[in-house]
Amino acid sequence: METYREYDPKHLLWPELDDAALTRLRSIPFWDQALDTERKAGVMVSSYAATVSDPVLKEAIALQGKDEGDEGDEGVEAGGQRR
Repeated sequence: METYREYDPKHLLWPELDDAALTRLRSIPFWDQALDTERKAGVMVSSYAATVSDPVLKEAIALQGKDEGDEGDEGVEAGGQRR
């Protein structure tokens, strides 16, 4: 818990990509599926956290669930740009 840092894509060091590279990245056929998988993982982990009785473990699992969901919800692509 002491080392936890909230997921915030604005603070990630994204490479600078030109329009052609962004278009190519966005055209990857599994991109939407990857984001959907992150969203589903967030729901599953958060749901599991609700069943844990140990308060410290529950909080740690809940934070992981939040991060997983945030990664899918952000829809952030390389270059720090939203879809």
